[in-house]
Amino acid sequence: MNLLRDSIDMHIHSAPDIFNRKIDAFELAIRAKKAGMKAIVLKSHHTPTTMLSWALSRMINGIGIYGSVTLNTPSTGGINPEAVNVALKLGARVVWMPTISASNHLAHEGKKGGIKILRNGEVIEEVKEILNIVAEENRVIATGHLSVEETVALVDTAKSIGVKKLVVTHPELHIINMPLEIQKELAGKGAYIEYCCYLTTRLGGLVEAKLIVERIKSIGAEHCILSSDLGQPENPYPDEGFEQFLKKLREESISMEELRVMTVTNPTRLLELT
Repeated sequence: MNLLRDSIDMHIHSAPDIFNRKIDAFELAIRAKKAGMKAIVLKSHHTPTTMLSWALSRMINGIGIYGSVTLNTPSTGGINPEAVNVALKLGARVVWMPTISASNHLAHEGKKGGIKILRNGEVIEEVKEILNIVAEENRVIATGHLSVEETVALVDTAKSIGVKKLVVTHPELHIINMPLEIQKELAGKGAYIEYCCYLTTRLGGLVEAKLIVERIKSIGAEHCILSSDLGQPENPYPDEGFEQFLKKLREESISMEELRVMTVTNPTRLLELT
């Protein structure tokens, strides 16, 4: 059985990039199409991927190729509403909160500074402006590498503003380490909880598939999405790694129905695909 058939990977890294990557975006899309996947979302920590995804979509038929923007300092100058507005107008489907530029990320590398989205416990106005833009365009906000406190505040603020599509980015990543109870709380507020293949690799901390399955069973597959977050040279090709990840989850008692909900149904809703 082809576990990747009609699946959607909303979190993949590829060249060109500042970081070394396993594969370029063209080959990535070709491989995903051959694997029977329905769509992919290109992610970069350093630059919006909207123009790249548009060009690839003109060259490769039979698979959806979508762009995103990550609110890091090298990509958009940080929290930048104008950059978000432009990216969405150009077709970006996902807006990621800061990742490598997040204060939380840098702190775990022993560095100071970085972007914080809270001031005196409140979400800053620039982020609220971005949330308004995302709500108006009905696109996806993903939480990136924010701290748990920031993530909770972001979800609450986004919901109050009218954002309907929220993804909590790999909460099991060691620099986030979100408790299960908070994951369940955010899922109850309408956010989708993302679990990635990357977490099960050496680079990602060797999180056991069994633990991820326990999380999914506790939260409910209807509140979760699965993605690869692959593209690192040391890891498998994204399509191969994603398939291996899905097989591991199946071996740990995730049903085919649950798998399809997390790889097809929920991502399809988030990206507004047919």
